[in-house]
Amino acid sequence: MLTGTVEEGRPLTPELRLECSHPLAEVLLDGVLQGHCEDFMGPGLPLSEGLHSVEVRLPGFLPFQTSVEAGHARMSLRVDLIPVR
Repeated sequence: MLTGTVEEGRPLTPELRLECSHPLAEVLLDGVLQGHCEDFMGPGLPLSEGLHSVEVRLPGFLPFQTSVEAGHARMSLRVDLIPVR
């Protein structure tokens, strides 16, 4: 689930905060490794404005992929990885 907030009167740097079922899962932004979910649970992943692809992956689990449109907001994304069967 993706949610966003804007604080009036203050310019915001777009960022994406992650809440993941597996904090050590890798996070890729536009195909480039940025770190692990736990790195973006407090301070978010900085984004430039525009459309971005986000992938969260961990061996033994199906990868999670989505796109986000960054504007002047802080966004939060909950990621529940599903085990491979």
